[in-house]
Amino acid sequence: HVPSIWTAGVPFLLVPMHNIAAVRDMDFDAGLWLRTAPLVEGLLTAAYIYCRGGVNHAAKFHARMFSPDMGIAEDPATGSAAAALSGAIHHFDGLTDGHYPLLIEQGVEMERPSHIHLRMDIKDGEISRARIGGHAVRVASGTFEI
Repeated sequence: HVPSIWTAGVPFLLVPMHNIAAVRDMDFDAGLWLRTAPLVEGLLTAAYIYCRGGVNHAAKFHARMFSPDMGIAEDPATGSAAAALSGAIHHFDGLTDGHYPLLIEQGVEMERPSHIHLRMDIKDGEISRARIGGHAVRVASGTFEI
């Protein structure tokens, strides 16, 4: 894998790293990102940093997501980024026809570990279907009155 832009609606600059230690120890400079990140159709890309493997033995990928443009210092679970990652996985790994269930862990460094289930179906050498899922836990609630 090499750094590349992928989207499933929201553009991400996907940056592969060598291992979990490199992902864990990286410093993200939001100000620098806002000044230098690429634009896609006028939208600033968000950063999705990932590597193979995981803290959880079942995880195939370990990731972190940053989007200072959207006011997100770091996100513990990003479904749209996992969906974008499906394109990179298919492209760089050369997946053959079949069904690929993959677990992506995110939020570990924030102490809010999340498991995102990505399921990809490849048919005739193309992604015919990609689905994301997982479980959510309410961490806050509130009301808004006008």
